[in-house]
Amino acid sequence: MTRLLNPPRPISLRLNPAGRPCYLQAHPLVGDVQAVQSWLVDMDWWDNPVRREYWRIMLRGRILCEVFRDLDQDAWFLERVYD
Repeated sequence: MTRLLNPPRPISLRLNPAGRPCYLQAHPLVGDVQAVQSWLVDMDWWDNPVRREYWRIMLRGRILCEVFRDLDQDAWFLERVYD
């Protein structure tokens, strides 16, 4: 079952020199990751702006997660874990 974290959970995410996620620290989800997909969200700028950089990442080659960086706060969050 896919797990949506609401609210999203703050995490620590390390990026490689190319700016792609390479290491996740979100206990108990910890370890090297491979970036799978990325996209930007920039919406509701007129009311309640949301500016995020999303990534789907594969943890330890078997756990697919969705994380995002809040571009206004420069903070990373875990939003979804796929099974």
